[in-house]
Amino acid sequence: MTPLKILHVSNHSRQRCGIANFGYQLSTALRLLGHSVTDWDAEYSTIYEKIQRQEPAYLPADVATYDVVHFNWQPITTSSLA
Repeated sequence: MTPLKILHVSNHSRQRCGIANFGYQLSTALRLLGHSVTDWDAEYSTIYEKIQRQEPAYLPADVATYDVVHFNWQPITTSSLA
């Protein structure tokens, strides 16, 4: 199997959160399978701060270079980004 370049968009900034823990487990499992995984934080306050700094917020500028974009959406943490 050819390793994939995966963008994992999830709530990565909250340490004590079940949604974040699911994201950590998924990223770890994909890495153990040999894939290249980039974790992109979609926790709402992080997105808002990036917007205020006029930085790429919802997705990184190089999003088109990934083979797979997985969005672990949860309305409590990522709001209505979808």
